[in-house]
Amino acid sequence: MKRKRGSRIQLVCGLLAVLMLCGAAGVSGAEIIHCDPNHGDHEFSGNTCTVCGWMKPGFYMDGEMVLDWEELKSMGYVKVDESGRLVDVEGNLDGKLVIDEEVTRMDGNFYPLFSGSPLQEVWIPRTVTELGRYLISRTAIREVRLFCPVTKLEDDAFSESLNDQGHLEHVWLPDTLTEIGHGAFYECTALQELELPDTVEKLGGSMLYDSGLQQMKIPSRLRDASSAFYSCQLQEIVLPETVERLGQQGFCYCDAKTVDLSKTQITVLPDQCFQYCKKLETLILPQGLEAFGWACFADNYALKRLVLPDGFTSMGNSWFDYVEELVWPVSLIDVNGFGPGNLKTIYYRGTEKQWMLNGANSKWDMSGITVICNYTGD
Repeated sequence: MKRKRGSRIQLVCGLLAVLMLCGAAGVSGAEIIHCDPNHGDHEFSGNTCTVCGWMKPGFYMDGEMVLDWEELKSMGYVKVDESGRLVDVEGNLDGKLVIDEEVTRMDGNFYPLFSGSPLQEVWIPRTVTELGRYLISRTAIREVRLFCPVTKLEDDAFSESLNDQGHLEHVWLPDTLTEIGHGAFYECTALQELELPDTVEKLGGSMLYDSGLQQMKIPSRLRDASSAFYSCQLQEIVLPETVERLGQQGFCYCDAKTVDLSKTQITVLPDQCFQYCKKLETLILPQGLEAFGWACFADNYALKRLVLPDGFTSMGNSWFDYVEELVWPVSLIDVNGFGPGNLKTIYYRGTEKQWMLNGANSKWDMSGITVICNYTGD
């Protein structure tokens, strides 16, 4: 079936292609794509490869191919230059585009490529080894599948900051990723769930800024979380034992009610790390933590109890004014500045004599605060 260039091809999103892919051998889960370097030629059953789930390149409606790749090129719907770079996609394809493996480059500033496109879904082939910025900005794209073995999502890769509203709902990522760039899912308000490959070791700052994510699988090998959780809507965040760094404002404006850092290797919470986390009720700190940065807990209305680990030495000027109960280790000898304005009870890990020698000499005003010594609880 062929249509003249300029006609608008409409798509009513069907389930056929999804069912075909999910049922294909070698494909499991809904988010992570396994990139097998030993996978040679595709073995197609119908339009779908039974080895990797890839589909024959072309344009699809309701799970059926409408135009194959050569027809798309000859009719001017897509253009590929001599270097293998995809340089243009016609702005009236309303459906799913599976890009041919002759394309090896999709680099540079992405949004002009799909700008204004009504495409609903895009599949990127394994021959593409590098992606640029703004893949879906100024588009209506709802789903992107990366079969390409890229190691990094560049800054703003899926950012919808240039869109009037968020459209992206599903992202399939390759298991070759090791790094996610700054603002990669910025303002992806329609994106509810995300699974990141365990191969990812570094997350970029503001990666989830004002996205709609309620759930996200955090990579088990993550080392550097930077400020990825700045202004995100995740309800619970548990970081793995491999994490050794957070960035300034790491969780600032985050909506999480629970953050568990207990397994991490973090030794210092950086400046403003939990500032304006107004819904945070439970924070579990790592045993190796030694210090807080400046304004670490400013305006945390819901955080009423804070347990400091053994070995902790420096409160800094952290502004946790709403904390009512504080578990104080023997290692914390002196504190500066004003104490929490609502602090009612200190649970001290040491003896009464140790408290008189150490804790009682702090510069906080201890009047009206009950101190319970020899505390061994959590």
